[in-house]
Amino acid sequence: MREFAKNKSWVILMGVLFLLMVLGTELKQAKSAKESNSPNSSIYNAEILYKYKTPYVGDNSKVVHLIDSLPYANLRKNVLLQTQVVPYGVTVDYDFSSAHKEPQQMETYFQNNAIILFALIENIDEVTFITRGIGKYPKYHYIRSELQKNFAQDIRSYSNDIPALEALLEELPKPAPINPAHSIDIAISRAIIAQGRGYKSGR
Repeated sequence: MREFAKNKSWVILMGVLFLLMVLGTELKQAKSAKESNSPNSSIYNAEILYKYKTPYVGDNSKVVHLIDSLPYANLRKNVLLQTQVVPYGVTVDYDFSSAHKEPQQMETYFQNNAIILFALIENIDEVTFITRGIGKYPKYHYIRSELQKNFAQDIRSYSNDIPALEALLEELPKPAPINPAHSIDIAISRAIIAQGRGYKSGR
């Protein structure tokens, strides 16, 4: 009789453990599905970006690594830091001469990239992206005070912690759908971000 009760308890315990394993798997899958449904989740990685948060635009290593963790990292060439006089800023050169151009998409990505830089680099005032290989080198120029008007709170506050940064990423404008034939540059950027490293070439 005791042996029967012991066996019965063992069966119940195994059943409970099995149910817990099934429940854990379901929760994990649900979380993954939720993350994959976020349009910006595969483009920007909050944990990687947060590692390069810095008070100063003059922090060359962190600023360059941050830039290289954003879309178009594979096209990035020179980075110029303006640290001598206010307004402090950064100018980034990109070579699009052999890349597909999606003007509307590029504008959205560059604006989002600028917002992220304003969030994670405390004293930066201006961001300029120069896209060589497109006509007469069009520039995308962003000023902190102008982009700040789109947010109810200081953009810097989104860098208080990783969840706050993730909330900012969710608020960013979503790029227009891209032509699959023209998606190689963003795909490469996503691969770089997924590997958790910046694009080292061309500094």
